[in-house]
Amino acid sequence: KNEEELQIMRALAQLTDWTQQQFKQLYRPGIKTQVLDFQVAALMAEEAARRFPGESFEVARCWTLSGPASASPHGDGANCGAIIKPGDTIVNFVLPRLNGYFVENERTWFVGPPNDMQKRCFETARAATEAAVAAAKPGNRVCDMDAAALAVIHQAGLDEYVYHRTGHAVGLMLHEYPEDMAFNLRPLLANEVYSSEPGLYVYGLGGFRIDDTVIVGEQPEVLVATPKTLEFATLDI
Repeated sequence: KNEEELQIMRALAQLTDWTQQQFKQLYRPGIKTQVLDFQVAALMAEEAARRFPGESFEVARCWTLSGPASASPHGDGANCGAIIKPGDTIVNFVLPRLNGYFVENERTWFVGPPNDMQKRCFETARAATEAAVAAAKPGNRVCDMDAAALAVIHQAGLDEYVYHRTGHAVGLMLHEYPEDMAFNLRPLLANEVYSSEPGLYVYGLGGFRIDDTVIVGEQPEVLVATPKTLEFATLDI
């Protein structure tokens, strides 16, 4: 990506952080996830109109997976009427497009204090995301991002819960080439942009996924700034 493209993505990433704050404020037990997603998408579109008047903007998706449904990386397909419940793990997706460019911002939330397994999976997913980000340096291979994330998960003894890829390139398409991160041996290039989204998916409990969009560099630059701490992710209900 050239500097003009990166500036578009940086501005859009700031909007995704704003949108995650709206989700944090609105998530409560008893809320229908699909209804809330449309409400937050409308809020994001309104905020985009304020920040980027006259430019091209679209909401590719605001999407909430709550409770056991979040244990599937893209939901169980039964979101109509789905309701947030106390104790749920939530995985959400904020996926907008500005002037042709996408950014991903995905986070995990807890509806009330998490139990020990929820904490363990969250912290492992967070550390795996950060390990993949740290590997996003020119000269490393594309597959090194995947290997770094999986090494963290393996050390935590949670390999059996990996059901989704570590990431892919992001740009004019939400899933841009290279998508085959785990198997791509070519060197990373400066100013390429990738998602770092390793996750854990525990049947009956939920999903644990923290997705940062990162620019490849000697000091990798994470575009999104939504906090990744357990304290921030725990909703006060």
